[in-house]
Amino acid sequence: ACSNSNLSLIPLGFCGSIMADLISCGIVLRGPSQTGKSTFMNMILDPGHGDAVRVGDGGGESVTQDIAIRSTSIGLVVDGPGDNDSMMRFTNEEAGARYAAAVAVAGVQEIKALIFESIAAPTARQLRASLASIVTTFGDNIKPGVVVVASQCDLAQPDTVREARLSTLRNIMNEFGIMELVEWQYSEAPNFNEAKMQQQVEAVRTALRRVPGVRTATLEDLWQRQRRRAQELCDQQPARHRDVQVEEEFAEPYTEKEEYQDQEAYNAQEPYQEQVPYAAQETYEEQEPYTVNETQTITVQEERSKRRGGLAGVLGGRKSYTVDVQKQIQVPVQKLRPITKHRTVTKYRTETKHRTITAYRTVTRERDVTRYRTATRVVTKQVEYFLPLSDFHQTALDQIVAEVRHTFSAQ
Repeated sequence: ACSNSNLSLIPLGFCGSIMADLISCGIVLRGPSQTGKSTFMNMILDPGHGDAVRVGDGGGESVTQDIAIRSTSIGLVVDGPGDNDSMMRFTNEEAGARYAAAVAVAGVQEIKALIFESIAAPTARQLRASLASIVTTFGDNIKPGVVVVASQCDLAQPDTVREARLSTLRNIMNEFGIMELVEWQYSEAPNFNEAKMQQQVEAVRTALRRVPGVRTATLEDLWQRQRRRAQELCDQQPARHRDVQVEEEFAEPYTEKEEYQDQEAYNAQEPYQEQVPYAAQETYEEQEPYTVNETQTITVQEERSKRRGGLAGVLGGRKSYTVDVQKQIQVPVQKLRPITKHRTVTKYRTETKHRTITAYRTVTRERDVTRYRTATRVVTKQVEYFLPLSDFHQTALDQIVAEVRHTFSAQ
């Protein structure tokens, strides 16, 4: 799209002095460079509505590069660069995009088109290419609103040549259902006067009245079609694959020495206390029995006799009787007396001895351990990707232009 700074915009109310059917209707001038569009603009420009448009000097170089929207005697006219810019400042599609932007910014409700075709040069007619260009810009709906202006008619001599070339234009127009053709010559032509000028302008007005204004809401400019086609191409694209070198991080193993504490066994002499038996003479007291005679008084019965009494006694008779008698006797009695004796006994004494034991001590050792560190490496990976929408814009444009040109060339 072109920059809005290149637009000379006219309010839509400009049409108060022209026909009612042209109100809110813009007229687009299209055609190849050096076909007289700028000269035509200067001839119809309303006084006080801007300076004259710069025109070519006949050397074949394109002049117009900006879009100008001006009030003229035939209505609101959108003038801009022609097709096939000799300075190669923009393509036909880029020039068309400027026209579309100007129409949108001006808020024009309907448009009609004047396509200029010079019949002065004996070259092949360019009308098909011009129609393809305007259809590329605004879409196929623009064709009913097209009027063809056969410019530089005064330079096509003799009349038979002019008529032959006009006939060729009409044949091309009939192929695309375009009916309106206006002949146009310039003020430098012999016998040209103001009356002829007004006749030409009226002929253009009449032709414009006969073609319908194409509502801009029904038009689809090139950018819209290009964007939609690009989206279609983008959606239809297959997945692409390619190998890419990428850096990735990974855990890299490495070996290092690590100190650690260990319990080491060793033989050691350990002192210990032991009870050792030994023989010893032990003095002890013992109760020794011994016998002694002891005098004891005992009562014993003794048998005695005595003379009987009476006759028996006289006769010497005696009788026995028993009496208790106290007597002293020696009785052996066992008694105990302490005596000191000696005996051999086993006793114990504490002795310090040594024995070999397994002891443990803490020692520092080293061992190999595997650790991991973050490292980077370059690896090849196959990635799936899709091209972005922007990559299809040029292809979409090429397809649209090719299709339009093929349609017009085929007809």
